[in-house]
Parts: sequence; structure tokens; C-alpha cells
Amino acid sequence: MMMMMMIKTTAIKIAHILQFFHQNFLLSLAALVSNWEAPACSASARSSSSDSFWSRSKTLSTLTRMMSTTSSTCACVCCSLRLPPATVEGPEPSGAGAAMSAGPEAGSPGAAAESAGVTNFLPAGGFKETAHPVTLAAMGCALLRRSAQSQRSHSWSRADLFQPVNLCYTHDTKTHLPAFLTITRTMHLLQVLWVFCWFAPLRGFGHEFRFASYYGDHMVLQRAPERAVLWGYGTDAAKVTITVLGNQQNTSHTVTVEEQIWRVTLDPVQPGGPYVVSAVQQSAEGVQVHNLTDVLFGDVWLCGGQSNMQMGLSQVINASEELAMALKFPNVRVFTAADEHSREELTDLMKIELPWSVPSAGVLDGGNFSHFSAVCWLFGRYLYESQKHPVGLVESCWGGTPVEAWSSERALQKCGLAKPKHSFQNAGASWDNTVLWNAMIHPLLNMTIKGAIWYQGEQNTEYHQDLYNCTFPAMIDDWRMAFHQGSGGQTSPVFPFGFVQLSTYKKTSLSDAFPNLRWHQTADYGFAPNPRMKNTFMAVSLDLGDEASPWGSIHPRYKQDVAHRLTLGARAVAYGEKGVSFQGPFPQAIRLQGKYINITYSEEVSVTKSNTTFEVCCSSSQRDPCNASSAWDPAPIVETSSNVVVLSTDGCSDEVAALRYAWRDWPCGFKACPVYSADHVLPAAPFIVKRAP
Repeated sequence: MMMMMMIKTTAIKIAHILQFFHQNFLLSLAALVSNWEAPACSASARSSSSDSFWSRSKTLSTLTRMMSTTSSTCACVCCSLRLPPATVEGPEPSGAGAAMSAGPEAGSPGAAAESAGVTNFLPAGGFKETAHPVTLAAMGCALLRRSAQSQRSHSWSRADLFQPVNLCYTHDTKTHLPAFLTITRTMHLLQVLWVFCWFAPLRGFGHEFRFASYYGDHMVLQRAPERAVLWGYGTDAAKVTITVLGNQQNTSHTVTVEEQIWRVTLDPVQPGGPYVVSAVQQSAEGVQVHNLTDVLFGDVWLCGGQSNMQMGLSQVINASEELAMALKFPNVRVFTAADEHSREELTDLMKIELPWSVPSAGVLDGGNFSHFSAVCWLFGRYLYESQKHPVGLVESCWGGTPVEAWSSERALQKCGLAKPKHSFQNAGASWDNTVLWNAMIHPLLNMTIKGAIWYQGEQNTEYHQDLYNCTFPAMIDDWRMAFHQGSGGQTSPVFPFGFVQLSTYKKTSLSDAFPNLRWHQTADYGFAPNPRMKNTFMAVSLDLGDEASPWGSIHPRYKQDVAHRLTLGARAVAYGEKGVSFQGPFPQAIRLQGKYINITYSEEVSVTKSNTTFEVCCSSSQRDPCNASSAWDPAPIVETSSNVVVLSTDGCSDEVAALRYAWRDWPCGFKACPVYSADHVLPAAPFIVKRAP
């Protein structure tokens, strides 16, 4: 027993040493990994992996013996590990399509390995540099630790570690592996690593006490009346005490670590700060302390979607002015989750692109379609100006992605999409259902949030367009339920959800794809909130087309207008401000009187006469309902009053069967649609209505 304790104590000390090497060498290793070529192993050898942590063939001891006795002219050692997704932090894909890449290109060696469920660990084609001897062991340790932390839903036994390693060995005297693969020190390190993995608790190694990935210095926690949730990792049965130190009376909560997880729900804290959040673990191994400094309490908003949400502040109109203003808003804090995908629901984020930060031009200018989102930042900044308390912004978005990737299987089942698996192909990337929900939303569920904003839909104009009136509202409902449950009831089950109605794409297009999607974004009501999408708000953006955008017309640069319109909705819906106009005009009544149509709007309107933006479908047949293939004739505006628009139907030779407004991909010029609110700030949303039988 004494010998066992000594071995375990030694293993713990080795863990700290390996962790040091891991922190210092893993980045250089990732660069090397990107240059490794495909293993020269047979496909059958690579595909023989089982569901155990290590795949079958020779044992690790056999591997180390073979490596230690092999001369420096040995050429190829291939070790295949079956690991959870994305256990190695490799470099991001390069090239124009990098932002949309969801994995290895079809037919590539990486794709073959991924399809076989393995990750290439040791090189077969040689290295371009020689690494430090301890790096191999550090990498193995890092792989184990990251896989255990990011896939806590998996239950692996220590016996799994003794499953054999899949090894294929090829002799090629033309290739010379670096010395660290053959020298004795490396063999000893591998053997030490083996002992360490046996005696240390596998799941997170059990002794790493820390906060979950998305807690950090400078963060914003949700203010009262909601209660913020904190959680992290620790040693089983240890006591963890969380104390909030700051302007108000200090408060502490003590919990017990269970299954290497601790979790605390704080008392309500009024907006303000800064605070220090102190976490202390007391276990048989001693006392460990982690502090979060410069923590504010305010409102936390999640920002999701695809590339128009991902567009950075440096890409908008007047970018230099916007970036220069960042330092004036130190109480608006920003955080970005890295683009990752997973086939399983993850407990924690795989990787962070931008940790919690105080804004500056450098922080917000992370590059094109990188941190930090212009819409998200401007929304938070405008919100801070109106609410006067801290705002925390959490960006989790990825360009070129459909709503199905951001939805849980539970949500998709409501729209008949969960089984069998559906996959969306775009620019060489393949998006399976749920993969971004799993990796970029599910890990955040324990966080208490105020609300969310969303800018997405372009990709669904060509993928399940006709189902978006189901999938989008179902995703909102599911996020609300999941965040409410994940936060222990602290996040509202009907938290406010704002979204941007699609802007424009092709100026001369006659396709109904964008108009249809805009309509489906509202669950076919045309406005928000509505009976299907309660407690939502919408920013109409069809009048913000930008044909000259360097990023393509699908990426208009006028994000200030988008964020302003979203902020109006948040003030009215999320904060209950009275008298804030946020919806824009929408028809309240439509009456056909002879050759005229009278439209009464919900508010006073500012109207510019147009001959083409309103259209009518003329048909007397009940068996021929008006649709995209029907003939639609212009209905010119002939008269207006405070909230009434009168249209002429002289061009209709039959009965008027349907009426629509702004039903084009690009229906009007920049801020030049026919109907706006009286102050000309909010455009009227597009609509389509059919005559009752």
C-alpha cells in the first residue's frame, strides 16, 4: 500500500511537470501536426479501432520496446488513437473558404482518418523540425486531459488504458525520424506517462481545480434579480467555497465536488463592480485558490448566427471611428467562443477565440469575420448607453451555417428533421444537424443570460427553406428551455430573443428565396413578437443593401443601423420601456373597394409613392391559389394619409386574390423603401396576404 501511495504521489508531481511542458510546447506541436502527411499504414490497420479509448493491436509496452530497439534509420511509426472530436488544438484552415470549413476536405487523408474514427498521432512522412524529447509525452498527456475534459459525458475505465495500441511499422531508409523517437529518454517518458495515466484519476486527472472555460477575469455575470451560476472542475469530495468580494457585503457559498464538477448559484447581485470572485478548494491534497478579478455584474447577451453576425467591427462603414470609440465603453465586456463542431453534446467549450476582455481597438479588430462581431458589439454599446449598467457579450457564431446545425435533435424532431441525419453541403464544408449546438451552445447552458440576438438565414434560402417557419421558432423554444434548465431556473424560460430579418443579395434576382425566408423568419406572421414567437423582436434590414461591399453584397456594411433597430426592440421587449417604437409599420386592416385597396397601418407612416413595390395577384379560381409562379401585377400607390395607403388595381383584369409588399430579393434602394415609420427610422416589413375564400 505504501509503495502504491509513493507511486501515486510521484505521478502527481510528474503531472505538474508534464503540464508545464504541455503549456510551452503544444502550440509548436500543433504547427508540426499541420505538416504531417498521411500515415503509410494500411487502411485496414487504421480502421480496426474499437470503441475503447485505445484501438487494438500491439500493446504500448511493445510499441516502446520496438521504438527503443529500432535504429535511427527506421522510418515509419503510425499510432492511431480513437479520441472524441477535436481533442487536439490544430491550426485553423487557411484560404478563402477557411471560415466555412467544417472539417477535412473530402478525399483528403484527414477525412479518411476522421471517417474511420481515428486521429493521427505520430507522423509517417517525417518532420520538418526536431522537437524536444519530452514533447511527445506532453502531447499524449494533453490529449488525454483535453479529451476527458471536453467529453465528460463519456465514462472510460482505467482498464480501457490497457487496451492495445494500433501499430503499423514500415521501414524506409530514405526517411529519418527525429532522434526523439528512438532515444532512451523518450521511452522512459512514455512509460512514466503510462504509469501516470493509470494511477491518476482519468476524468480531467481529478487534481486540476479551475473554473469552466468561459469564466475569466474581466467577465460580466448576470445581475439581479437573476442569480449567476458558476461552475468548474475539482477533486471528488473536496469542498469548494465561492466568495464574491467587492462593493457590497461579501457573500460565500460552499459546495462539494461531485464527479469532478462543482457548481454554485450566487445570491442576486445588483449591477456594478468591479468584484473579485474567489474560489477555494479544500481537499486531502491541501488548499487551492483561483480568483477572477475585475468582474462586473450586468446583463449577459448571447450573439449567434452566421457570417453577418461574425463580421468584425473593422469591416463596417466608418470602421476607424467605431474602433476609436471602444475605449469609451469599459463596462461593455466581450467574449468569443472558437469555431468548433462536435457530434456529441459537450459540457464545456473546446476552445476560446477571445477570452473575456475590456474593449479596445485591438481587442475588437480581430480581423475579417473574426472577433469581435460588429452587430453584437454595437448592440451592447447602444444598450449600455440606454440602460447605464454593465453589458456582457458572448459571441458564438460561424459563417455559412444553417439553422439545423445550431439546433438540438430534440428541436429538429419537432420539424421532422432529426432522423435520419441530414447534412448540408456548402463550399466544401458539410454541416450535419446539431454539430454547432453540441459544441458552441450546449456548453454555455449553465450560464445565466438576459437574452440572445441572432443574425442567420442566408444559408437556409437554399436548404430546407420551406421548413424555416418551423425550425427557427423551434430552435428559439428549445434554447429557452435548455438555458432555463441548465442555469437551474435562473435564465428566464421565455428570455427575450431578437433577430435580424435578412437583408439583400442579388439586385436583379427574381427568385423568391430571400422573400420567402424573410416571411418564414416570422413564422409566417410578418412581424414580431407574434402568437408563435412570443417575447421576440426583429430588426428589418431589407433597405440596407450594399452593392459595393468588399465582402460581397450578401454582407452589407451598415451594421450600425442593424444594431440600432435591434436595440429598440430590446428596450421595448426585454426592458419594458414604454413608448419605444421598434416594429415599424404593419398592416392592421386591408379592404378592397372597387378598383382600390385601402391599407390601414398600425402607426403613422412616411410614404414615398412607388409604382412597383406593392403587387397584386389576380385570379377568380379557388383551384389556382396565388404562389411564386403566378402572375403578379404592380399596384401603384395613388393616395396616402397619416396611416393609410391607397393602391390602384386597374392593371388587374380579374379579381384580386392576393396582395404582397416588397416581395423581392432587393426590393428598394438604400433606406429608400416606400413605407417607413413617421420619423423615417423603421422600414415597413414585407408581407403577403391572400383573400379569404
